[in-house]
This record gives sequence, structure tokens and C-alpha cells, in this order.
Amino acid sequence: MKNEYIKTRQGTFPISVFEKDMYDVNLPKYLDDDIKALLKGIKENSTLLDCLMDEVYSSINGAYFDRRISEEHADHLREKYLLLNFREGDKDVR
Repeated sequence: MKNEYIKTRQGTFPISVFEKDMYDVNLPKYLDDDIKALLKGIKENSTLLDCLMDEVYSSINGAYFDRRISEEHADHLREKYLLLNFREGDKDVR
């Protein structure tokens, strides 16, 4: 199966970003809303994509520090929606 991608102003997203996985359920409403806005921005190649990504990043951090999601959950969401990779030893971002 061939991987498909969407090229945007902020990077190239795998089409799988639109597929829900186990980490996309039971999210705080503010995080879920920001993710939906980002996905719409990706589809439309919005000129505000960088701002939408910043909102998702902030909401992920907020949900993590409020203990609404785990560190593993936060890392997965950052990798999936923000194209960020977190390897062992690179956790000093938080």
C-alpha cells in the first residue's frame, strides 16, 4: 500500500492524520476542538496553519499538566498532529 501525504505550508502530513486512533477519544473538549480546527486547516492548506498548530501544542501541554492525558498520550498527539518526534532523552521540552 502506497503512503499518501498532504503537502502544506507547514510541512507534509501523512493522510493518516485524519484517521482516529485510541488516543483521539476522551480528550478534553478544548483539545478536541483545537485538533478539529487543525485538521480543517490542513485540508484547506490554511495560511494560519502555524497558529493552529501552536494552539494544538498549547492544548496538549495544558491537558498533560492538568493530568487529563498521560505523557505517552501527549507525545503521541504531538507526533501525529504536529510532526514532532520525542525520543528518550529529548523530553526536556516540557
